[in-house]
Amino acid sequence: LLSRQLDFLTRLQRDETDPDVLGHLFRLDHLATRMRRNAESLLVLAGNESPRRWPAPVPVLDVVRAAVSEVEDYRRVGLRGLDPFTVLGSAAADLAHLLAELVENALTFSPPHAPVEIRGVGRPERGMAYTLWVVDNGVGMPAADIARANRRLAGAELVTIAPSKYLGHYVAGNLA
Repeated sequence: LLSRQLDFLTRLQRDETDPDVLGHLFRLDHLATRMRRNAESLLVLAGNESPRRWPAPVPVLDVVRAAVSEVEDYRRVGLRGLDPFTVLGSAAADLAHLLAELVENALTFSPPHAPVEIRGVGRPERGMAYTLWVVDNGVGMPAADIARANRRLAGAELVTIAPSKYLGHYVAGNLA
């Protein structure tokens, strides 16, 4: 249903000329995309694979843009210094989802108007490695909270006891 709704919104956006109406359609599109990511997060936690697949290799810039399109406050996200790189199509949707969860977390725990940046660099000394950073202006975390977050990301904590505000950690850990 969400896919059909998103397709319909895309058709409406393509045909709309009024800038105010178009802005409202883009907002609806973003909310529907966010709902799709939430539904896919629940599928990930249930052990299912993502229904979205990209068959061909994808530029990392497109993967990052897909991730940013899945967060509600996307206007606060800037892309800085993303080295060119190609991601296997079979990994692109999961990487976009994982990155969206991390960006959402950065946006949630940063001041309301503070920017969040995504940076990326190829690591030729490590073969075909590539490193992405999500840089935020959050208030920071005590060492004990960092340790718990790392346990969630590593899959060492049961998801059944998770408060919903940490759902993204479990999803990112499963996808990674």
